[in-house]
Amino acid sequence: MNDFHEAVLTFDVPAGMGQVYKKAIEDDNSRHWIKNEIKDADGNIVISDIKPSWNGNHCSVSIDNSLTIEKYSGAIIDRTERKAHLTIALISRTLSNLKEQVEWYERMGAKVISTNYKGENQNGNDQN
Repeated sequence: MNDFHEAVLTFDVPAGMGQVYKKAIEDDNSRHWIKNEIKDADGNIVISDIKPSWNGNHCSVSIDNSLTIEKYSGAIIDRTERKAHLTIALISRTLSNLKEQVEWYERMGAKVISTNYKGENQNGNDQN
């Protein structure tokens, strides 16, 4: 769809931790409730309620638990280190929100697989 900005990222986590990361990432990108207090000039609370908060990004995380990392130690190959490979798909109507989220994931070590806002979409057509 032309009204959504898209990004797909990947990164690896320790085996057995994939579901935990999936839940944390999807929860970070979902609506949650925050305390909303409005105070008068004297610092007295005039209104105290809760309101929804959301970053505007929709998120889905898929997990591939079949990844085995080959580690070289001299002439020996150790194939015992297993990792869960996560793929994060993000869409948003607000480009600035999506870019901010993608840049944060990149700083945390995720690799950007594709976007449709950095000059090329997933079909290879120019689009911004």
